[in-house]
Amino acid sequence: GAPPPPVELLPQARARWPLPICVIGGITLENAEPLVAHGADLLAVVHGLFGADSTQEVTRRARAFNDLLKS
Repeated sequence: GAPPPPVELLPQARARWPLPICVIGGITLENAEPLVAHGADLLAVVHGLFGADSTQEVTRRARAFNDLLKS
């Protein structure tokens, strides 16, 4: 039930710590792009990937997350 931190916190973390930044909790294809754009290096995704109704949808989502992190 904790509120999500603002995405503006990611560049602050990047400036303070020279480490890869992983975001976790409630990550979906709809909210992942701004997280990556603000400095996330890794996305810890469970339900946003495996909550799909079919194997084909899991595959589509996995490819979409992968493409997002490649850019």
